[in-house]
Amino acid sequence: MGLAIDDFGAGYAGLSLLTKIQPDKVKIDREIITDIHQSGPKQAVVRSIINCCRELEIAVVAEGIERIEEWCWLESAGIKRFQGFLFATPKVNGVGDIRWPVKKSEV
Repeated sequence: MGLAIDDFGAGYAGLSLLTKIQPDKVKIDREIITDIHQSGPKQAVVRSIINCCRELEIAVVAEGIERIEEWCWLESAGIKRFQGFLFATPKVNGVGDIRWPVKKSEV
């Protein structure tokens, strides 16, 4: 079993966690990923995360991919794992297309 840091780069999920808990994977927060193809500062931050994780042998996942342009930029930067609406909608226990809230008569 491995350890992952979710929402990396947001709130308390910062660089110091990489040395304290030594995760197997970091998932870069959606806020940093959104419109990355148009933002030099976001690109610089993500490149730094990728380089740091590469040195520490930590896998990187980009969260919140909604646009093909975001995916293309991230792939060209070296990220190989992605998550977001561009690829699939969220699933609950492997079941997709659930309407919320579910009526009692449908249960």
